[in-house]
Formats: sequence, C-alpha cells, structure tokens
Amino acid sequence: MADIFFSYTRADRNRIQPLIAALEERGWTVWWDKKINGGDSWNDVIEAELTKARCVVVAWSELSSKSAWVKEEARAATKAQKLVPVLLDSTEPPFGFGGIQAVDFSSWVKNKKAPEFLSLCKALQGKIGSQSSERPVSEAPAQAVHAIQSPDQGRRWLIVASVAIGAFILLTAGLLLHFHSQKVFINNVQLALCVPDANGVAGASTIAAVRNYLQGMRRNMPASIDLKSAELVPVLQAAVEDVDNCASAGFKNAFEVGYFGVPATKRNARTMEFQHMLSFALKNEGSGAAIMLTGTLDAATRMGIANFRRVSGLANGDEVDFELVKLLLRSVP
Repeated sequence: MADIFFSYTRADRNRIQPLIAALEERGWTVWWDKKINGGDSWNDVIEAELTKARCVVVAWSELSSKSAWVKEEARAATKAQKLVPVLLDSTEPPFGFGGIQAVDFSSWVKNKKAPEFLSLCKALQGKIGSQSSERPVSEAPAQAVHAIQSPDQGRRWLIVASVAIGAFILLTAGLLLHFHSQKVFINNVQLALCVPDANGVAGASTIAAVRNYLQGMRRNMPASIDLKSAELVPVLQAAVEDVDNCASAGFKNAFEVGYFGVPATKRNARTMEFQHMLSFALKNEGSGAAIMLTGTLDAATRMGIANFRRVSGLANGDEVDFELVKLLLRSVP
C-alpha cells in the first residue's frame, strides 16, 4: 500500500517526476502509473492503488484539467476525503474541484525548502503523517498488540468482529469503485470515439467504433476486441486524453479520431497532409476548388470530402473512412 497516489496527465510527466522524487526522499511511498508492470490490466491496477492509497495528489495543469481520467481520479479521491491538489501552471482546477485549496507549484524550481514544497508536505502530514506506511509489522503500536493478546474474551471478539466488518466494508467499496470506474472508462471511450448514446456499456456499436479507431491509427487489428486488455486500455486511454469528446474536437467518427486526433501533437500536421492529398485528388478529378491547408477539418475540407466521395462512387457524406483514405493514397503519385 502506498502512502500517496499521484494523478497526472502523461504530457506533464517530466514536470512531476522531480516532485515525486522529493516526496519519496521525505520517507513517503508514492505510486504513479510508471509502476504498472507489463501484462497488468491498466485500469484495474489504477483502481486498486487509488483505493488503497492513504491520500491522492492530483497535479492540475492546462492539459490535465481536460483529462477525463484525471478528473475521475480526483472525483474518487474527493469522495474518499483524501484529495491534495497541486497546480503546475496558472490554470484553475476544473469546475467542481475548486473548493479544495491547491498548492501552487507553477514557479517551483525543485527546491525542497521552498514554501510551496513545505506547504504540500504539511498537507500530506495532515492526511497520512510523516512516516511511510511501509513499516514492518513488528513496529505496530504496543497498545494494539496488547489489546489483541488480552485475556478478556469479550474484547477479543469485539476486535475480531470489528476487523471483519471493516474488511467487508472495504471489499464492498472496492468492488463498487471497480464497477463504477469500468463504466466511467467505457463511457469516456464512447464519447471520444463518437459512439451514439454513450451509456458506459460496451455493446456492438462500441466494439465497431474501437475497430475503426484502431484502423484509423494504422494499428494491427486484434482477433477480438477486449476493452480490458493490457494492450488495448492504454491505446483507448490515449483517445480519452487527447480527444475527450469526439464532436467537440471536430470529428465525425472513430476512424477520424484515430487517423487525425491521436496523438494530439500531430493532429495539425496529419490534417494538412490529408488536405494536400484531397486537393490533389480533386484537381485530378476536375471536381471542386483546391483545399486550403488549414490543418483543421473545416467546412471547405468537409465539402471537398463530400465531392470526392461523390465522384469516386463512395457512399454519400462528408466523413473520412478507410475506403476514402485508400482511394486518396492511390491518387497521389
């Protein structure tokens, strides 16, 4: 069991590593997703560690405040009353998370004596104390040992019953969090991949969307789609973090999310490359005006897509799919 569960978005990894190292030097154990072993189920491990941790540090930034996964972890931590937020830049915490005072690390220069670091340590001590939870069993408080070894049978059974009830409550809470988190994760995937009527249930339309997403990313298609697999969960998590909401990001189907949207850092370049191919193809077909290289799927690009689909004999519409891209690639020398 770790003292601290550290929640962040992958784009901020280089910024949070020095902070994690500094906390570990203070004697606390810190869990973060770099400690996930190969073959482990990503979301199952995260759920278990978040539930067991004594407190949760959430690193808010411009990028993490848009991450549905970070917000879900923060929401679970708030419910368990173990949230300790920090700010990596001037971005305010998302709506619903501003009620807890965050420690401002936007100007921190890795100084362990800096006021912000000492303030964070004080907040953590208030939650978990100054010592690591990973201490030997032999160091258990003498009072607890004495109580268990007491000859008073009534006290002994009271302790045993209390432990059993506590274990049952923790197990039940863990199972509820597991099923809730699974449903939230699938719902977030559905929103990112343009699945209509997102409800957190992985039906046929969700599986089809995942296949189209993988096709758009040019990834090898697995024989079967398992949304809990260790290989697939990080790929889907990338869609949730980089796109969040398909429609808001300007995409119309899961293939477009995979082809243009992930990773977000390459979205503009990939869209411009596509616009260049589309403009060349339309020119060859003598259909429509040249497409401006704007780097976004704007109205003119959508109109060009519709024209190319029409002259190429594809189904009507202005969406990008595998067949359209295949024809475009053939038309470019």
